[in-house]
Amino acid sequence: MLSLFALTAVQALGRPLRTPLSPQVNSENLLVVLAPLVFMYGVALFFLLLDQVKLPFASARRWVIGLFVALAAAPVVLALLPPRTDPRVLPLYYPPLIQQFTGWMEKDELMMSDLPWAVAWYGHQRCVWTTLQVRSARGREDFYAFNDLRRPIHALYLTHATLDEPFFSEMYGDSRASQELTWGRFAVDSALRSDLPPGFPLRHAPAGYLERGHFFLADRARWKKPQQ
Repeated sequence: MLSLFALTAVQALGRPLRTPLSPQVNSENLLVVLAPLVFMYGVALFFLLLDQVKLPFASARRWVIGLFVALAAAPVVLALLPPRTDPRVLPLYYPPLIQQFTGWMEKDELMMSDLPWAVAWYGHQRCVWTTLQVRSARGREDFYAFNDLRRPIHALYLTHATLDEPFFSEMYGDSRASQELTWGRFAVDSALRSDLPPGFPLRHAPAGYLERGHFFLADRARWKKPQQ
């Protein structure tokens, strides 16, 4: 119980990176570890209190237990009822889509993504985190510096973590926007305006994925089967 109180305070006061991206379930949710203990303690406490209550008739105990089960299952029932989210928009972590993208890649090729751990875990593909900017005024620690000086990037994969950034304040409202290029602005310009930065090596994107909340860009049209 002391651990539960401590982790509740830490979970409420701390908001790491993955918390806003996936509020319900993520690897940094400390309370999930103690969920079985909370359920067992809650059920035991409920029956302990129920035994101390004098009910007006004998069958009332069954009605109280049934109401308790219905309230406990209410979140699952409400999640299944409409209105639901747009089925075309895929969640942030969607293993079938990640595996489809990595299936177009060779094992020794390197990808870049805003969720590299998901690409490495679900797709078994080498992947690095997106740089701070696509193009930096200083020319250091941006995509071009990594691609030219370290190792070539063969594909880029962006998710809701980048595409859901505030349009003006994060993409165009920054005073450095005239000299530096952020990934959010890059996604908007390349997807909506077909305007890629000069010299950018990745220029091929499959159709039908941006409206589903995901953006994939490769060095060639890997999804097209070669003609025999």
